[in-house]
Amino acid sequence: MLFAHTAHAISWHRSLNSALRASNKQGKPVLVDFYTEWCGWCKKMDKDTYSHAGVEKEAVNFICVKVDGDKNRDLVRKYNIKAYPTTLFLNGKGVAIDRIRGYLPPDQFLPKMKSIATRYKPSVQTKKGKTAPSGFNLSGIIFSQDDPKAIVNNNIVGIGDTVGGAKVVAITQYGVILSGQDGEIVLKLE
Repeated sequence: MLFAHTAHAISWHRSLNSALRASNKQGKPVLVDFYTEWCGWCKKMDKDTYSHAGVEKEAVNFICVKVDGDKNRDLVRKYNIKAYPTTLFLNGKGVAIDRIRGYLPPDQFLPKMKSIATRYKPSVQTKKGKTAPSGFNLSGIIFSQDDPKAIVNNNIVGIGDTVGGAKVVAITQYGVILSGQDGEIVLKLE
């Protein structure tokens, strides 16, 4: 069964659980489109935004799932959905990493998608306290918006610092992005 208003070029999962399983296997964030059948802005989001060529192309970096808010009240409560459409971005464990409330046209939606995909995309993953194949050990994150810090190879480092020959380019509550000779290295706490 297809959704009557579903943007056709994006491959949409039918359940959040299957999307989360795929996210864990493929290492991609989950894009959840919370909609209802009666929502005019949801239909506009499908027609204008999800069918836009740039958005369709960027969607391959996500596991996409549509959730009908009227039929999934438990998920609406769990994720505190207050308006439709709401686009929620989740990690593979189902934890919200970002959200968009309401309709966004493609020229505003696409940069948000790109930013989330770039921050999330793992090239090297590590479990807390484990050494990544790259030789980096991420054992903790001290996250604040103003001055995030990470503990990498037993040193407290901030953005711009160098550790093991790689420069720290970003720190989030989920991980650290390093830039070195071999390209980008993403260390994640799981």
